[in-house]
Amino acid sequence: MDDRGAAWNTYTTAFDRHESFEMEYAFAVMTENTVGSLTSVYPSSTADGFLCWLYRFCLDVTEHKLAEEALSSVES
Repeated sequence: MDDRGAAWNTYTTAFDRHESFEMEYAFAVMTENTVGSLTSVYPSSTADGFLCWLYRFCLDVTEHKLAEEALSSVES
Protein backbone atom coordinates (compact mmCIF):
# COMPACT_ATOMS: atom_id res chain seq x y z
CA MET A 1 0.00 0.00 0.00
CA ASP A 2 1.29 3.47 -0.83
CA ASP A 3 -0.72 6.49 0.33
CA ARG A 4 1.66 9.22 -0.87
CA GLY A 5 -0.80 10.70 -3.38
CA ALA A 6 -3.60 11.04 -0.83
CA ALA A 7 -1.14 12.32 1.79
CA TRP A 8 0.14 14.96 -0.62
CA ASN A 9 -3.43 16.10 -1.37
CA THR A 10 -4.17 16.42 2.36
CA TYR A 11 -0.93 18.33 2.91
CA THR A 12 -1.41 20.80 0.05
CA THR A 13 -5.09 21.45 0.86
CA ALA A 14 -4.29 22.19 4.52
CA PHE A 15 -1.27 24.27 3.51
CA ASP A 16 -3.39 26.40 1.14
CA ARG A 17 -5.97 26.94 3.90
CA HIS A 18 -3.31 27.49 6.64
CA GLU A 19 -4.95 24.69 8.65
CA SER A 20 -3.40 22.22 11.08
CA PHE A 21 -3.81 18.53 10.37
CA GLU A 22 -2.68 15.10 11.42
CA MET A 23 -2.64 12.06 9.18
CA GLU A 24 -1.43 8.50 9.26
CA TYR A 25 -0.31 6.95 6.01
CA ALA A 26 1.82 4.20 4.52
CA PHE A 27 4.35 4.39 1.73
CA ALA A 28 6.68 1.97 -0.01
CA VAL A 29 10.43 2.49 0.28
CA MET A 30 13.26 1.32 -1.96
CA THR A 31 13.59 -1.95 -0.01
CA GLU A 32 10.01 -2.77 -1.08
CA ASN A 33 8.89 -2.63 2.54
CA THR A 34 6.01 -0.47 3.64
CA VAL A 35 6.65 2.23 6.22
CA GLY A 36 3.90 3.69 8.39
CA SER A 37 4.07 7.37 9.19
CA LEU A 38 2.15 9.63 11.56
CA THR A 39 2.51 13.28 10.59
CA SER A 40 1.30 16.40 12.39
CA VAL A 41 1.54 19.83 10.77
CA TYR A 42 0.95 23.18 12.45
CA PRO A 43 1.13 26.31 10.29
CA SER A 44 1.52 29.78 11.71
CA SER A 45 0.67 33.01 9.93
CA THR A 46 1.43 36.68 10.28
CA ALA A 47 -1.44 39.14 10.91
CA ASP A 48 -1.81 39.71 7.14
CA GLY A 49 -2.13 35.95 6.43
CA PHE A 50 1.42 35.25 5.24
CA LEU A 51 2.49 31.72 6.19
CA CYS A 52 5.73 32.19 8.07
CA TRP A 53 6.31 28.94 10.02
CA LEU A 54 5.31 25.36 9.47
CA TYR A 55 5.95 22.91 12.31
CA ARG A 56 5.96 19.35 11.04
CA PHE A 57 6.41 16.21 13.10
CA CYS A 58 6.76 12.87 11.36
CA LEU A 59 7.03 9.59 13.26
CA ASP A 60 7.76 6.13 11.90
CA VAL A 61 4.91 3.98 13.24
CA THR A 62 5.76 0.81 11.30
CA GLU A 63 6.59 -1.27 14.40
CA HIS A 64 3.42 -0.08 16.12
CA LYS A 65 1.24 -1.03 13.13
CA LEU A 66 2.88 -4.48 12.90
CA ALA A 67 2.25 -5.06 16.61
CA GLU A 68 -1.41 -4.03 16.20
CA GLU A 69 -1.82 -6.47 13.30
CA ALA A 70 -0.19 -9.31 15.27
CA LEU A 71 -2.38 -8.61 18.30
CA SER A 72 -5.57 -8.52 16.24
CA SER A 73 -4.75 -11.87 14.64
CA VAL A 74 -4.27 -13.43 18.10
CA GLU A 75 -7.53 -11.95 19.40
CA SER A 76 -9.57 -13.19 16.39
